[in-house]
Amino acid sequence: MKMDLSRFSVFRRAKTIGVVFLALMGLWLGLAPAQAQTPGYSLKTDWPVTELTGKAIDPAAVKAGVLIDPTGKLDVVDVAQREDFAQLDPYRNFVLGRDGAAWLRLRLHIPAGSKTGQATRGSDLTTWILEIPTPLLDEVQLYQMGADERLLPVQKAGDIFPNAQWSYPSNVASFKLDLYAGDSANVWIKVKYPIVTQLPIMLKTEQQYLHDSRSYFWVIGLVSGALFFLCLYVFIIIVTFKDQAHLGFLLYLSTSLATLFAYSGINGYMLFSHSARWIDASTGVWQLFSAAAAMFFVGSLLQAPTRAPRLTWAMKGLAAFAILSVPTYFFAERASVGSSLVFLALTISYALCISMGVIAWRSGDKTGRIIVVFNGLLMLNLVVTLVGATGVLRFFWYQQAPVYALMIVLLPLILAEMNFKMRHQLAMQIRAQGMRTHDALTDSLNEPFFVARLRTIMSVPRKRRGAALVLIDVSNLPYMRESFAPEVIEQTLLRAVIKIKRIFGDMDAIGRVGDHRLAVLLENADRERVGKLCVELIASGLMPSKNLKQDITIVFHFAVALLEDYAGSAEDLLPQLQALCEKMSPRTQRPIRYLNLSAAATPSSQSRDAEAAPHSGFANSRSSVMPPPIASQGDTTVPPTAAAAVVRSGSGHHAVHTSPAPLSAAPSTLPPGLHSSGSPSSGAAPSSSFHA
Repeated sequence: MKMDLSRFSVFRRAKTIGVVFLALMGLWLGLAPAQAQTPGYSLKTDWPVTELTGKAIDPAAVKAGVLIDPTGKLDVVDVAQREDFAQLDPYRNFVLGRDGAAWLRLRLHIPAGSKTGQATRGSDLTTWILEIPTPLLDEVQLYQMGADERLLPVQKAGDIFPNAQWSYPSNVASFKLDLYAGDSANVWIKVKYPIVTQLPIMLKTEQQYLHDSRSYFWVIGLVSGALFFLCLYVFIIIVTFKDQAHLGFLLYLSTSLATLFAYSGINGYMLFSHSARWIDASTGVWQLFSAAAAMFFVGSLLQAPTRAPRLTWAMKGLAAFAILSVPTYFFAERASVGSSLVFLALTISYALCISMGVIAWRSGDKTGRIIVVFNGLLMLNLVVTLVGATGVLRFFWYQQAPVYALMIVLLPLILAEMNFKMRHQLAMQIRAQGMRTHDALTDSLNEPFFVARLRTIMSVPRKRRGAALVLIDVSNLPYMRESFAPEVIEQTLLRAVIKIKRIFGDMDAIGRVGDHRLAVLLENADRERVGKLCVELIASGLMPSKNLKQDITIVFHFAVALLEDYAGSAEDLLPQLQALCEKMSPRTQRPIRYLNLSAAATPSSQSRDAEAAPHSGFANSRSSVMPPPIASQGDTTVPPTAAAAVVRSGSGHHAVHTSPAPLSAAPSTLPPGLHSSGSPSSGAAPSSSFHA
């Protein structure tokens, strides 16, 4: 009996062990598929489905949920078990902070016959792109669960990752989803960004995404290409004209172009695909540099130190603040410090530029007007963005297309205004330089600059050979200053200059010496040619202009020095010629005299022409110079027939016919060459006629 009970007890134990073993095996086999997936969560399958029908889906049509994780410590396993997702509003503003994260959830489904019409599962593979178009996001991770309820490898994007490590390289966070017709997929997206942002979701086929991406890059390329061309053009202007305002404009253009590249994501996508730290901070850094460059540019363009000294100090202070804030922004926490520095610098820079533009505009500077318009629109864009970020207005405020359009339109206009202003300033500088180097009335060199030119010629033996210096004295001009109005004096001097330039033709230089003398440097001029030109000029001066009411002639005296024979200094030559002119009598019969360059020259050879008696001049009211009929050595005397019968073909002169005039017993009451028509000398009848 005991034996039977013992056997029964053993049997009972063995049966119990077998049942337990079978139960454990069944439990292990039942949990094996779950371990291959993600253990420990129950998937909520009643989330609204977003149908992918082959057309791009706008953010407002995407049925997504959002869950805020303040600590940022939840993983996909924890989130998959949560059922407290709220409906995602694409216009909602998220302030996640330094550690916070936002989880987005979607359930996607492709109808079985969406492309081929076949109802077989897996018969057609379609590639879709999920894009979050908000720029500058720090970290974006996408978890996808397929139809077999298995998690696919995580996809990553964001500025904390080098662009080369992104799952789908692009300028913004984009992810590739491979879905079969008839399948459904659950997607979770983790987003981290410390500053206020929006998280719209866009779903496109890969073909549509590539088309939109190319269009976007074409527009960005157009804007950046235009700005780069402006930078190159302004750089050439700076090299050519050394203009400080254009240098400031180049700095502002360069920093604006760099900010555009950084904000649009081109820096990380194309330029610095392996520098995640720089890409993460580059936008704020370039914005700070742009604020400093704007202060330098506007201050230089609108002459801030002259027009607004106190405002200039404020602009300099902001520029220094912006530059010194760059290291702080680069290393400090952006959520609380960095973003505040950038916002403060941009706001104050716009305000200062507008203030300086208003001051310049009120001062009559038209460039200030376009500066006010440009910075006013930038300030308006900043205010509208701030209003959108606070949720007052519902729109995608992260888009900066208005700023791009503003830059492409107004920056060339600013450059055009700058070029117009620079041309005006250059014209004033050239005019001022001309007033310093040239005589304002006769447009001839002032005496110091003429002497400098003379010194240059005399320092080169090759140029001295065949060169001559002719000092032309309008001898009747001093008396005219006492008897005629200043307008007549200026008109007579201008007529003299015109006659000199017309007769002497090709001259190396012409300068004004004193009030009534002009100096001319001639090349390839020997004694004979100089004498001929002087005789022509004497004859031309005796012919008054037909357009003048007063018949005023011009009396020329000449002092000539042949530079090849001159051994002295250039500074002493002009005073010697002036002394030679001063020794001439107003009625001298030898108006052309050469400087005696020989050491044996006697004082009598250059003495005043004392033999000029009252009978040495013509009684004719139109004639004032009548040299004797012979020429003495060292001087040139002009016979009456030669001085009055000069014909210069092709020079605009007409033949002048005259006949010898009888000597007058009494001198004329007016100085030579200053008799007006209709007022002949008393007691003397006209004996010579000059006609054109």
